[in-house]
Amino acid sequence: MNIMEIAQQNEIKDQAQGWTEAHKDVEGKNSTIYHPDLAVKGTQGSAQEGQAINPGLIVDVDAARDIANVMNEQSIPAGLAREKELQRQAETGLDPEQRRNSELMDGVKQNFPNAVREVIDGKGRRMLFLEPPKQGDAGCVFLEVMTLDGVYIINFMNIGFPDKADAVDWAKAADIMKATKIERYGIPNKIRIADVITDTGIIEVARGNSLDFYVRNLEDASEVQILKENLIDAEKRGKEKKDSDEKAKEVTSSGAILGKLLG
Repeated sequence: MNIMEIAQQNEIKDQAQGWTEAHKDVEGKNSTIYHPDLAVKGTQGSAQEGQAINPGLIVDVDAARDIANVMNEQSIPAGLAREKELQRQAETGLDPEQRRNSELMDGVKQNFPNAVREVIDGKGRRMLFLEPPKQGDAGCVFLEVMTLDGVYIINFMNIGFPDKADAVDWAKAADIMKATKIERYGIPNKIRIADVITDTGIIEVARGNSLDFYVRNLEDASEVQILKENLIDAEKRGKEKKDSDEKAKEVTSSGAILGKLLG
């Protein structure tokens, strides 16, 4: 970990609204990023031996940027949940598979920026949703999700389409998928709809009681190839969607409108 200059700290703080107040707990103490345990300690034999020296400094630069970005892109609560998850990871570490999956998600975000949407669940865990096919296209009822514990394909047919994804409690869904993960890849597992969705309107019109999900086997070269092809297709869809959204936001200039009025 490296300590940041004050200017760098201010730059990161400015990335997230309410950064300072959000990083205080109910007793007004500093939380993870300012946590004394992450600060530089006094050297052995000094008057400050074992004590935190200026614990107000941000020590973990990457974690600070991660949290600030989540606060900006999602919400302050999501950022605070992310902070707790990063603290948990720092304290307990990741197993080899989780470390691989975390690095995989980093690489996917970098190389397929339009293919995925990042979501932080209620426990602060990162998830990547691949841009699903348009309704009516092949595979339009499926949502592929990358998590710290694996890659899953979820069938939303019983409640409609992946546009209902935001109604899902992903913290609960991720726990269920991890707990029910089996070695027989390709065999559908089930998530009870009522366990992960509280919207009674969705539950009332559901065609069944559960959502099927599949585990993608990343040890199988053919499965990895399918994931690659899905990411390439999702990148195209995501880019088209981004361009369409940007075009919709464009405002016709007064000169262009005046030209039409006088033409």
